[in-house]
Amino acid sequence: MASPNTRTRLKGIVTLRVQRGGADLADRMSAVPTDPNAYSLVGAATKITVTETRSDNTQRYELTGDYQAFEPAETYPGKVSYEVALDRTDLYDANLLEAFGMDVGSNIVKQLKPLTIFVEQPVPTEDDGVTPLSIDGTEFKARTLIIPGCWLNGYTAEYNIDDADQKYVLSITMVARTVISV
Repeated sequence: MASPNTRTRLKGIVTLRVQRGGADLADRMSAVPTDPNAYSLVGAATKITVTETRSDNTQRYELTGDYQAFEPAETYPGKVSYEVALDRTDLYDANLLEAFGMDVGSNIVKQLKPLTIFVEQPVPTEDDGVTPLSIDGTEFKARTLIIPGCWLNGYTAEYNIDDADQKYVLSITMVARTVISV
């Protein structure tokens, strides 16, 4: 019996690129480039998590006609916030923050400009490495996320000598302005 085709694990790797932005990039959505060549290559992420949350809904209250109890007049959604968590194995040529083009060591308070992160998931291929993967005649497409206005919120370096591979993993969390799917 052949194993079933699933869409859970596809051969491919998420490539990270970054651009250090200034006020124009932070303020204008039209200034966010969609060309991957406009970004510096950071490498591959061991793990990336993009979280989008909305704060609690808020209710606006009004007095009723007979001035008894306040009753909710309407509700409206709260503000959306974005957080990006990213793990990358240290590659010795540059740690994660250096790869982002930041000369901050491990002191995130020295970040003076927001980052724009470009996350690119290429089209998965068949075992030959060339032919695009398809299931039932439908080819997969590349996925791209552009995350502008990223500010470092946390930085963790982890080295565990008990692990078999003893890799040195750098983790960061960032708050972002938005997430754009291209």
